[in-house]
Amino acid sequence: MGKVPTFKGLILTWRATFSHHGMAGQVIA
Repeated sequence: MGKVPTFKGLILTWRATFSHHGMAGQVIA
């Protein structure tokens, strides 16, 4: 668990997290 996520992976994770909250899932299209 010491690996740094790629930028794309980080964005996908961020989007998934926020879409679960129904808040900022569409801020980054």
